[in-house]
Amino acid sequence: MESGVTLRPDKFHFCRRSVTFAGYLLGWEGYQPSRDLVKSITDFKMPAQPTLTDVRSWFGLVNQVCALPGGRPCLEPFRGLLKKPGGKAVYWDKQLEALFTSAKDTIGGLAAEGLRFYDVSRPTAVLTDYSPPGIGFLVLQQYCECVSEKSPLCCPGGWKLVLCGSRHLTRPRGTTVPSREKRLPSPVPKKGTPLPPWLQKPPLVTDHKALTRIFGDKGK
Repeated sequence: MESGVTLRPDKFHFCRRSVTFAGYLLGWEGYQPSRDLVKSITDFKMPAQPTLTDVRSWFGLVNQVCALPGGRPCLEPFRGLLKKPGGKAVYWDKQLEALFTSAKDTIGGLAAEGLRFYDVSRPTAVLTDYSPPGIGFLVLQQYCECVSEKSPLCCPGGWKLVLCGSRHLTRPRGTTVPSREKRLPSPVPKKGTPLPPWLQKPPLVTDHKALTRIFGDKGK
């Protein structure tokens, strides 16, 4: 120990293609949740009569892999259970048990895919979407050789996930203009607010045609 810092030799790894750090397996081209973290999620056993503490434990585990797409949506069927008084049993039936098992399988599959590190030399695209429960986005980069106007939907697996995010909407938005709602998750900022340099010129992919006129050549 020197200068108040403790170094453990067994924690150092050299000349490795991948290392585990902070619950993630960091590789040469990308990263994914560690095997131990994924196993703790897929092997999680919910009691026959779960309490609020059990449900919170499940949420805590899944929130550790929230960088993956689909992680938080897997929690959606169980959000209502968090409103119960602390320590008391929550409602649980065969349908919730089936959803719970499906969620664990889904998260395990997503973890195997992982995410890629951002590469400044690769074409980049941003996909956004809106629904009443929430908004979200995906940042993809091209790994295929396709040259098509359909990019990044040119071929399965040709575009790899780099970044994703979502936000749960807590208030109703049914009275607002659809195009305004669809624009919510887009990275196009308000006037005078610059984008990060790496997101200044990506194609913006949307399923709402009206936005192509709003964004001009920024949208597809």
